[in-house]
Parts: sequence; C-alpha cells; structure tokens
Amino acid sequence: MRKISLLALLVLAVTSLASATSTIQFLSTGPYSYQGEPSYPYYGTLNGVPTTFMCLDDFRFISGGESWAVNGVHPQSLVEMEQAWLFLRADDGSNPDYQGAIWWLTDNSEALTPGAQSLLNTAAGQNLNPSMFTGVTIWQPDVNNQTGWTNGQPQDLMSTPEPTSLLALGTGVLGIAMRLRRKR
Repeated sequence: MRKISLLALLVLAVTSLASATSTIQFLSTGPYSYQGEPSYPYYGTLNGVPTTFMCLDDFRFISGGESWAVNGVHPQSLVEMEQAWLFLRADDGSNPDYQGAIWWLTDNSEALTPGAQSLLNTAAGQNLNPSMFTGVTIWQPDVNNQTGWTNGQPQDLMSTPEPTSLLALGTGVLGIAMRLRRKR
C-alpha cells in the first residue's frame, strides 16, 4: 500500500510540474529558413537549461535575448497532435518544409511549398492520439505573467524532451529507490 501511495505522489508531482509556470529565453535561430523566414531549430533556455525549440506561429516575432513566462501542455487537439507528429520527424531542421507545415496548421494563411503540402497530407493520414506525444511539450505564453519581451508577442514553442519534468521524474525515482532500499 505504501509503494502505491509513493508512486501516486510521484505521478502527481510530475504532472503538476508540467503545468507550472516556466521561463523561456530566446537566444537565436539555426541556419535554416522556410520561404525566407528563420525556421527550426530555435535555440534558447527553459528555466536556464539550454533547449532547442520549434516555433509554432510565424506571425509572432521575437528577438534574441527576450524572455517570457510559459505554461507547458502536452498535445491534445488534432492540430497540436499533427504539429507534434511533424516536429518529431523534423530531425535537425535541415528540411524547413516541416516548419512550413507546422506554421500552416497554426494559421493556414501562406502558400505552401509542395514538400510542406506533402508533409501535411501525410500527417493528416495518421491515426494520432495524445498518448503518442507525452514527451512533447507545447510552451504557451502565460497571459497573466508577462514581462521581458520587447515587442509584445511572446511565442508558442514546442520542445522535447521537457527538461524540468525529466529532472523531476529522475529525482523522484531515485528518491523512491533510496527510500525503499533503506527500509529493507
């Protein structure tokens, strides 16, 4: 019974951590672009830990050094799951059509390259469910807690793995293992 309660406590801690407010600082973009716009990868920090992100909206502009408060959520809607599916296949970003397809899913206002259209069609044909994307986090701006950006447009970003939750999970598992070992 005690083991079950410790496991439940660990699950609760990791779940609450994923929804806690974090801070992203944008540093720079990588060498690639989609139709003239800088594309994946975007380099920054999440709570001070270096992280690679993918931008989800090409109509919000950010500058190097800007930071903003975010809340991490896992993909749930069909659009979010299609974005996550594409993101997980984007590799090092050398094929910017992945970025174009993800941007189109957010605002579908730009003409797509044939490669981006093909990727969208492939993503739409997948049988997706949220459990496939537990390692992917969408970092959404915390609208009630914003300071640190200069142009008023904090960005939605996607990343994997989620450093904070992985640290919490690893620490929790280590703590439980040490506690169980000590009781024996």
